[in-house]
Amino acid sequence: MDEKLRNSETHTIENKQAEENSPDVEYRRNLQTDSVDFMSPAIEKIAGYSAREMIEMGSISKSSDLVHPDDLSLVTTGFVHAIDIGFGTLEYRFKHKDGKYRWFADHFTIIKDQDGKPLFSEGIMRDITGSKKKNKF
Repeated sequence: MDEKLRNSETHTIENKQAEENSPDVEYRRNLQTDSVDFMSPAIEKIAGYSAREMIEMGSISKSSDLVHPDDLSLVTTGFVHAIDIGFGTLEYRFKHKDGKYRWFADHFTIIKDQDGKPLFSEGIMRDITGSKKKNKF
């Protein structure tokens, strides 16, 4: 087997293992179709929903139903601002499949076409509930 191919396959396997064991959820939202193109399997660990369930929820508006009502305007305003500047970081409560809210930190970049039209939002989310509880006291 060619060494480059073997290294490539090993790298792919290692990346898959790292992705599955990461506390971070990688995602890609298509802003043109209002859909989720990719959601890493780690979403199930922090939100209770499988990647498939999150992708099937599809639209940004459907998944925003899971954002705590008190945080929704902050998330909406923050996302609009991020589209203007090209990136964003948001902290908000997200409803886990078990019905309880968890704090998420969401770091993302807005991918635009050559005319500046927003195409995608790519980023990572992490459950920060534990650190929020520690900082509360």
